[in-house]
Formats: sequence, C-alpha cells, structure tokens
Amino acid sequence: MIIKSKPISAKSGSFAIFNHLAQKIDDNEYIDIISGSRQNIDNCVADAKSMNRTNSVIHFIISSDEAITREQALKCTTMLGNEFEFSSDDIMLMAEHGKERHKGTSYNKHWDFLVRANNPETEKTLNLSNAYKRQELVARTFEIENNLKLVQGRHNKYVYHNIDEKYKDLISPLCEGDLPNSFAQDRTAQYAKREGRDLFSLKDEAKHIFTESSSWNEFKNKISERGWTIEHGTKKPDVLILNDEKGKLIGSVSRVLGLKKDELNNIIESPDSYIASRVMRGTSGDVSTLTADEGQAPSTPSQTSEHTPGEAQGQAPASSQTSPQPTEIGSNTETSQEIKAETTEGMTQEQKLAVSEFNKEQSEKEKLLKESLANQKKFAEQLLEDMKKKQPKLQPKTWNNIIEDREKSLVDIIDQPHPKLKTITDKQVRNFLYKNFKDELDEFFDKRKTLRSIQSDIKDLKENAYFFKNKRVASKEKQEEEERKKLILLAMYIVHKMMYRIGLNPNKPVPFDYLTDEQKNNYKLEYEKDKYAKLLFENHGRAKCLDSISVLKVFERDAELMKWKSRDEVIHAKMALKKLNIVRDVNILTLDQQGQDEFKQAQENLDIEKARKAVLDAHKREENRYLMDVRPEPENEQEQNQEKEKSNVVEFPKNNNIKKKKSFSYGR
Repeated sequence: MIIKSKPISAKSGSFAIFNHLAQKIDDNEYIDIISGSRQNIDNCVADAKSMNRTNSVIHFIISSDEAITREQALKCTTMLGNEFEFSSDDIMLMAEHGKERHKGTSYNKHWDFLVRANNPETEKTLNLSNAYKRQELVARTFEIENNLKLVQGRHNKYVYHNIDEKYKDLISPLCEGDLPNSFAQDRTAQYAKREGRDLFSLKDEAKHIFTESSSWNEFKNKISERGWTIEHGTKKPDVLILNDEKGKLIGSVSRVLGLKKDELNNIIESPDSYIASRVMRGTSGDVSTLTADEGQAPSTPSQTSEHTPGEAQGQAPASSQTSPQPTEIGSNTETSQEIKAETTEGMTQEQKLAVSEFNKEQSEKEKLLKESLANQKKFAEQLLEDMKKKQPKLQPKTWNNIIEDREKSLVDIIDQPHPKLKTITDKQVRNFLYKNFKDELDEFFDKRKTLRSIQSDIKDLKENAYFFKNKRVASKEKQEEEERKKLILLAMYIVHKMMYRIGLNPNKPVPFDYLTDEQKNNYKLEYEKDKYAKLLFENHGRAKCLDSISVLKVFERDAELMKWKSRDEVIHAKMALKKLNIVRDVNILTLDQQGQDEFKQAQENLDIEKARKAVLDAHKREENRYLMDVRPEPENEQEQNQEKEKSNVVEFPKNNNIKKKKSFSYGR
C-alpha cells in the first residue's frame, strides 16, 4: 500500500482540486463522491486567507497493489487521522476513483480525500512534519492488520522503532538489504512505468555495457547497436543525456554510469584510450594484478584475458581485484586491507600512470579510513560511557513507590484533558467572530443605515405638508417594509452562520441569496424567537450580539468539559484515591496490636487492599471498645437483676410545682 500527501495552496482556490477529484471523468473509469462538497473547500480557502496561511487543504491519496474494500480505505483514513491528529469532520471531500493502472499490476481503485489544513476554531495548522515517515508507518500497520503484502519503503527503520511492539518482528526483515532504487525521480519513473519502460532496468543495462567496453568509442558503438543515443541536454547543454531506442530519456550519462563529471570528461577527451577509471572501480576482470598487504593471504587470481600483449597492443593481462573487508567499529584498524595494483610490462605509459594514481589514491583512502575508524571507536566508547552515567538505576519495588505510582495513575485519570475540546473564553470566541465575520457585519450595518434613512424620510414627509404627501409616504413605507424583511433575513443568516462556524448549530445555513420562499418564511417566524438576531437587528449593535453568542459557546463548552470530568472512569478514580488516602495518611502507632501486625504484613506483601482493610478493621475495633467503655456491664447477678427491674419500671417525671386540685364533694 502507498499513502501520499500534498498541501494545496490557498491561492489556487477550489476549482482545480475539486475538478481533479470530483469531475475529471476522462482520466478515470468512474468517480464516486463518498462525502463532502466544493463549498467545504471554499470555506477552507477562506479560513486560510483570513488566518494568513499558505495552504488551505491537504490532499491524501491511498492506493494498493492488492484489492481492498471501501470500508478498509475508510479505516485507513481513521488511522491517518489518529497519526496526524484530524477527525472525520476535518475531511472536506472524499472520492473513490476507478482506473486501470500499470497494465493491471495494481488494484484499479484508489481513494483521494482532502483534509482542512487550518482549524478555524483553534487556528492551529495541521502538523505534517516527517510526513513521509509517518505515512509509511500507517501503511505498514494497515498492511499487517489487513493481511496484505508488506511493501519495503525508504523509512523502514523509523517504522520499526515507532510501530507497535507486537509487529516489530514482521517489520525487521524490511530493514535488511538495500533500499528501493531512487536514481530516477518518482514522477519520472511512474510515467515511464505507465509507458511500459523500466528505467531501473535500462540504467543497469547501460552500466553493464559500459563495464564490458574497453574505450568510450566501443561503448558508443554498443549502445548505437541497441538504437540508443547520447546527446546534449536542452536545458543544460553541458550535460550529456542517454536516450533509449524511442528517443525517451533514460538519464544523464554521468549519473547512469556512476561517474563524476570530471571523470566522464577525461574519458570523452580520449575516446580510443583504455578506460583507466575502471581500474579504480574494479568493474572489469581485465585489469592489472592486485596484491594484499603484508601479513594477509594473497587474493585468488581471476581468469586472465584471452589476448596477450603481442596479440592486442594496449590491453594488459588481467587478474582479479580483492575488495576490502568491512571493518567494524572498535576493531583493530591495523588489520584492514589496503588494495594496490601492480604494473606489468605490457602496459602503456598512460596505464602505468593510471595505476600509480590509483595506488596513491588508495593509500590516502586507507589513511582516512583508519583515522575515521579510530574516531568512531573513541566516539562509541564515550557515548557508551555517557549512557551508563545517564541510565537510571532500576529501583526495587517498595511500599512508598507502589503508593506513589498508584496515586499518580489515579490523578492522571482525573486530570486527563479532553481528547478534542479545550477550555475557551468568551474573549477568544468574540475575537474569532469579529475576525471571520467582519465583512458580513459591515454589509449588514450598511443596509441597516439605509433602512434608518428611509424611516427618516417617512418622518419628514409626515411632518411637512406636500401636495403628493400620501402617495410618497405609501411608496416609502412599501420600500421600508421590503428593506426590513431583507434585513431580518440577513440577520438570521449571519447569526446561523456564526453558530455553525463555532459548533452551536449542526446545520449549515443556505447562502442568503439562494433562500427559497419557504425558507424565508421560516426565517421570519424564527426571528420572533431568536434573541441573538434581534440583538443584531436592533440598536444594541454588533457588540452585544457577539458577546451573547460568545457566552453561549463558553457555557456549551464548559458543559461538555464538566460532562467529561464527571465520567464514570473519573468517579471510580476519585473513589479509589479516597481509599488510597486511608493507607497513605495512616499513623500506624494509632492502630491496635492486631491492626499493626496486619498492616505490616500487607506492607511486606505490597498489598494495598489488605493494608486498607487492616486499617478499617482496627478503627472498627476501636469504635466498639469505645462504646463498651461508655456503658460498663454489671459485675454480679444481683446487680444484673436490679438493672433489669429498673429497666422494666416506667417512671414518670415529678413536678412539685403543680398544686393538687380539690375534689368536689357531694356530701357537703
């Protein structure tokens, strides 16, 4: 799978990118719009210009060699959103394109989608740093989770170090070997591939022909037999370019052959001479004999040339060249091999000079290599020593450490910020509205001045006696009524648009000039209940309207944040923190002997729950003892019986101050 991204400039507007994604049917078999519209792109362009930002949207492309479904593509967009921190609401447009690609070697569907580059609420720009590496990370993760073939990219080590731990073994093989060839630009290579040409194979073939040629003229003759040509570049005449049999560009000659410009120029100046630079590179077996340093085993000679100096003048007998063995950092640099070439009697003076220059260059390279290895060894030792100093010592688990870790984890849950929302102030919202709706508000208040002028004219006509007074007043009143209706509709549209931009209204309002008669009637009815539109329309001005909307947004945001802080996870964490405080703040000396023993045992086992139970049980026993001390039990049976009798006798309160009433006697 391949994931690409490209920022789209705000200066380019929305037409070009919308036409490419949604309307360019000639280049695709079909186009299916999954979500979004051009209006969304226009909004992003307006946001970018108002914030003075360069880019309006980011164009992402998802393509795969293997077949994937639309649901899998949508899952990939979610993974990209998690990596680059954008949500599904930030996707302004998404389309599925059907297109036959590369003669059927790749899946004939790919997906394009646009993500807003600037958040209109926070005014933050989408972070695309290390985009290539992060896109490869998402692509490899998606391939593993969906059982697709793993593609080797150019940032495999980054992917290995940042991917989930359970996937590292699968990514590890991608880090081995050479990276994908990149001698040609990606776009050039893609165009050539669509035409059925493989630039990488053509380059390798040209290099092979060069190694088999003894002179520049021989190389030119061999490529001419294939129909290839060498000519000067059009943009840079001093650069030689190599074209294939169809006249299509393969690449610059120096880059294709792996030569420096000076080396290529020296070869071209003597086209019939032996290509001495090949001796230095060891690309051919037809070179002079090479020997190893003293103390090393000599290299095995290769098959010599069929021609002898007497049979072909100018060609030297050949032997193989041993390549130096790679030296590990920290190894003994004295054991590294130094390659040297020896001259033979059959060589010309020019070839002998070339061998001499080669040996001199090899000596200098060997010297620089030894110095470099010594410096690397010293640096590695110093780095290892610094790492040992900075590496924190593993602390053994203790009771205090466990308490602190548990407390920290609970506090982190309680203090965890909202994944999307942040605390805002009414000032921030008000500044956002002023900045983004200045033109609409200015237009509204200009029209309101026009309405005030008409009302003033009506007042003057009524106060003065004119011959056609009634007719003029009726005309002005009709004009006033029309302007008033337009102004009410405009006030409702501006207020709805403000609330939509800050998230208070989920429905995007229809542009004011395109309202239907039914929508206009609904707006007029809604105006009677909408206090914000009335604040804007009446004499209070824009300040009170924007202040009221800003306060409403802050209340709505605070309610969402309070709901986040009151979620079940936080409530459980707070309860667990209270339980933890019982153990953390306990004074062990205040516990009874049993409680102290149980608490110490829990500490030794690092068991927080048993320690809390020991404290609570000790407190409960202490409470029971206190209640028993308040009411002591009788010492003998007689006192117990007396206590029972007393408890059965009901005594009424005595009141000596109440006088007895005299009873009435019938006998007196």
